[in-house]
Parts: sequence; structure tokens; C-alpha cells
Amino acid sequence: MRNAVGKHLSATTGITTAALISAKAAVRFLVPVGLVAVLVLAACTPAAPPAERAVNFGFEDVAVPGKDWGALNQKLQEVRANSVGIAVGRPDWTGFVWAGHSEQQSSQVRSSRGEDFVWKALEGVGTAPDGSKRKTTLVVDALVPGMIAEDSSLAGQDVQGKRSADFASVAALEHGAVGEHLVALVGDVAARYKPDAVSLTELMFDDSTFGDADADSYRNFSGQDDWPRNSDGSINTIDPSIGKWRSAVLAKLVARARDAAGKSGVKLLMDVRSPNSGAGAATNADLGGDRKDSGQDYNQLLKSSDGLVVWDYFGLNGGDPGDSKDLAAKLVQRDPGRISQSIGLWADENSGDKSGTVSATDLKTALKAAAEGGARSVSVTPASKLSDQHWQAIKEAWTR
Repeated sequence: MRNAVGKHLSATTGITTAALISAKAAVRFLVPVGLVAVLVLAACTPAAPPAERAVNFGFEDVAVPGKDWGALNQKLQEVRANSVGIAVGRPDWTGFVWAGHSEQQSSQVRSSRGEDFVWKALEGVGTAPDGSKRKTTLVVDALVPGMIAEDSSLAGQDVQGKRSADFASVAALEHGAVGEHLVALVGDVAARYKPDAVSLTELMFDDSTFGDADADSYRNFSGQDDWPRNSDGSINTIDPSIGKWRSAVLAKLVARARDAAGKSGVKLLMDVRSPNSGAGAATNADLGGDRKDSGQDYNQLLKSSDGLVVWDYFGLNGGDPGDSKDLAAKLVQRDPGRISQSIGLWADENSGDKSGTVSATDLKTALKAAAEGGARSVSVTPASKLSDQHWQAIKEAWTR
């Protein structure tokens, strides 16, 4: 049959059997070449932008009388941002008049005679020019320099007894006034503005967790009579039990905040430090780690909250913008739907320009790298550091 077919083709088309055999051989050669071409093309195709694309506005962006939110709203549409983060302030410094807490309102609110800067921001960028609704997340800062200035007993203390100017003690957060104010603020902004989510930021422990009240908390948690000690008698600040204790306290506090937000049908998110930043960080080979040293056990916090926002601040950590790909892959592997990646624009003197800002080129590289790593939710923060070149970089990264 094969010979008959060959003869028929030769007779009707003038193609010789030898030529036919050569053509078949060429086809066999071209098939794998075609497959290679497809693979190469796939490899060169840019990764799709994340499903959620956010720009975050810090307090310095929000609490500004006469802010031109219309121009920013247009920029957000141009870069295809479908989500925004808006800072509302701290428990001791709010961007609106907090009923029953008028002493906590910011100087900007006072000088403007009670202007609600948060509402202005939501009204300005919550809905895109084309009429589509953006996801809105209101960000609550957990630092309390104002409360500490009024009552130093609320401050955390390091091993030398020095009080922090910004960070509350474990005890003040666990059972004290700071924790109560923080949870109350979350509940208030959730009920007042009905955002999609409220996110807690700067809620972590540095080395200011060694005051007397904190020692009592540690003993109650660990069952030990004293802090873990080094051979010279000093406190072993990196003992694993310290991280477990801090993490347990934060997880309970975050659960309280989640319950407060949940009463209004609002989700509670938690900002966390990247696993590859800081003295207690994991190595780059272990980006699947977390930050128990700061009280941020990712697994515990994922149970206590509705999601995490991981700080990808490569400009401050001596990192490379391309590392965002590996970080994204690890975060997706841990929880594909409830972890967002925040690309920070802050930079030290070795990583940015004179203003302490990462370059537009590095921002674009990081955004593309995060997409290649499979990130499904990515934000850029803060908007105050975005130049025209940065906005263009975002547009190019988020446009396929």
C-alpha cells in the first residue's frame, strides 16, 4: 500500500519517490524544531500581571488639605491598579475625628477643623474614572509614640532597660491600653468606612520586650522562672522560646482585631516582615521561613487573620529586585490565595538615589519578577515616592 501511494503521487504530481522521501525526512526534522520554537516563545512571553494590583497611600499622602485625588485616580487607571491601600493613622494619631477619642486626632485634622481625610481619599480613588470599584484596604499603624510620650509605662524596654519611643511593651498590647485602643480603632474604621479590609502595619516586636511586666508575661507563657540566659548571665534574646512567646501574643491580638473588623463584614490583614530581611531573617535559600523573632509566625497569623501582606523591601535589605521572583514563589507555595507582596520604594544609600528611593528600573524589575514567581496580589508603597518615571514603570510592568 505504501508503494502504491508513492507511485500515485509520483504519477499525478511529478514528485519523484526520492524527493518524497527527502520531504518526509525534512518533516521529521522540522517537528522538533517547531516544538523548540514554541517552547522558546513561551519562555519569552511575559508573565501575566497579578490579579490584584495595588498602590498604597501613606499618611503623608492622605492627610493633605486640598489633595488632588482626581489626578491620582487617573494615574491609577493608567497603570491598571484595581486596589488601593489608604493609611488612617495610629491609635494616637488619626486622620479623622474618632468619636470619644478626640485627643487622638492628628494635628492635620485639628488644623482643618475636623476634616475627614480618610473619607476624602476613599471618595477620590475608591472608584476608578471608568466607574469600576477598586478594592479598598484601610491601614492602621500600630506604633504609639504619642501614647508613650504621655505614659512611659506603656513603652517596651530592651535588655538594658531603655524604653522605646515608638514600640509598646508586650504587656501593653496583650492586656493593656495599647491593645485595647488598637482593636477599638480597627472596629471603628471597619464600621465607619466599610472597606474591603483593614490591615495592621508595624505590629511587631523589636528588642523592646524585656521590661518587668513583659517578664511576667513570658513566665506565664513558658512556665519558666526567668528569661533564658547565656553563659555570662545575660538574657539570651535569640532563644527560640522568645520568638514563640512573642508570636503567641501577637496572634491573639490579631485575632481580637479580626473579630472587631468582622462585626462589620470587613476582613483583617496583617503586614509582616519579609523572611529574608533583618538580623533574625532566614537565608535567601530559606525564603519559606517567617519572622518569629519579631513575633510574626506566618502560620499562626494566617489562622488569626484573613491574610498577610509581606514586606518586600529589597532596597532596605541589601537585596536585588530580581529576588522578588523567588520570594513570590515561596509565598504562593505557602498559601496561594491569602498572601500579598508589597514592593517597597524605600532604599538605603547603596540601593537608591539621594532621596532614599529605589529607581524606576528596579521597581519595574521587582514587579515583573513577582509576576514571574506567580504572585497573585502585589502592591507598591508608598505613593509619596512615586515619580513620573515610577508610574511609567508600574504601567509597563502591569500591562501585558
